[in-house]
Amino acid sequence: DSVVPISAATAKFSRNSTWSNVPLNTTSTYTVRQLMEAMMVESGCAAAKALAEMTSGTEWAFTNRMNQTALQLRMNAVFVDSYGGSASNKVTPLSMAKLGRALLLYHPEITEFTSEAAFSFEGTIYYSTNRFIRKVYSLENPYAVVDGLKTGYIDAGGSSIILTGSKSGRRAIAIVLGSDSVAMRDKEARALLVNALRAISPW
Repeated sequence: DSVVPISAATAKFSRNSTWSNVPLNTTSTYTVRQLMEAMMVESGCAAAKALAEMTSGTEWAFTNRMNQTALQLRMNAVFVDSYGGSASNKVTPLSMAKLGRALLLYHPEITEFTSEAAFSFEGTIYYSTNRFIRKVYSLENPYAVVDGLKTGYIDAGGSSIILTGSKSGRRAIAIVLGSDSVAMRDKEARALLVNALRAISPW
């Protein structure tokens, strides 16, 4: 419920249509929870910047913390911004799996946000960028539940997803990076997650 200040630069960035954004204003009041929803459900890039500035002072300082965490998790990754927009960000699928696993282990409450199909922000309804959450795609098994984790897209990197779901108390994570389309990304991610869940708990 902490209030997050919005800098003039971040407010301006939030109106850049190049990125997935939820418009923010310097004169409005936003909570961490609201910006987490904007970031995790709608992929709001400016929300990520605002949270980075709140927690670390500057986005540059936050990306330094990101890279320190990557080293601690033994990830093969280099981050240069808080929202994954630069082509200079580098990460492998295995490293994203390590990051997703750590997030789910140490902050399981993240699924409160990643499992939301939609949320309301200043009178506008935004829908999850994860089509599995919106039930556009499914695992076609009533006992398997998909509750995250994050999608992404940039021109240099294509369509990507960290997909996670559980069945019979066991969880699996599927990573697809660099697909040519959202449809191909989701098809590949579904196949990976279905096979993983079958391996740990036969259907």
